[in-house]
Amino acid sequence: MSEREYFVERFLKGLEELPTPTNFKPCKITFFLSSPLSLTHPWLHFDGVVGYLQVRRALGEDFFLLSKKTRYDFPLHEKFPIAYYRGIPCASVSLLENNKFKLEGMYKRFEDRWAGGKRKVYRGSGPFRDFMVQHLYVPTKTVVFYARADVEILRELLKDLVGLGDNWRVGWGAVKEFVVEEVEKDWSIVAEGRAMRPIPVRLLKDYEDSALLAWRPPYWDAGNVEECAVPGTRVEFKDE
Repeated sequence: MSEREYFVERFLKGLEELPTPTNFKPCKITFFLSSPLSLTHPWLHFDGVVGYLQVRRALGEDFFLLSKKTRYDFPLHEKFPIAYYRGIPCASVSLLENNKFKLEGMYKRFEDRWAGGKRKVYRGSGPFRDFMVQHLYVPTKTVVFYARADVEILRELLKDLVGLGDNWRVGWGAVKEFVVEEVEKDWSIVAEGRAMRPIPVRLLKDYEDSALLAWRPPYWDAGNVEECAVPGTRVEFKDE
């Protein structure tokens, strides 16, 4: 059995212990952050966040053994707590109270004051290499998503979420608390005539603007990219 096959089998076995969603309801999810949100993409996909958390729950401690260089094809399954409409996950992209992006540099330098002796250290390459990384961030205090989901399962999964966005492991986008509340209107895909997430134009009767975008998870998979209506633009679905 290959490494990839082992983790997929382990994932499917872990899914058996997770609850099955039974009651999908429109909801609003608000995250309150204690640090700015770092992004390398215009928005976050809520179904991608939930999928990550569910893989982590299913794999348990084995999650931390996953290789960053290996592609794992974890299959879609009936225990995903978010509903679908015409194959589209009922989950919006992120809505920020502040959309002004800023740039911040993070520096890493070798500090010889803790070195245990005098010897030559190469700082141009290798493990002690100096570098600077620039982070694009948004100084927002809240991040809002809309979804149609099993609210109870969603609340339980979100307890595992430490941060949102890029580079949360070094403190960006730290989640202080979150609120999941049921709402009357379903704004997970379309809200007041505007797209709340990428929607394939093949499903639309009319649309204002389009671009090549991934429209379902995993969002890094080029096979999920096609011409889609851009979030925030006017759309109208074809009749079913």
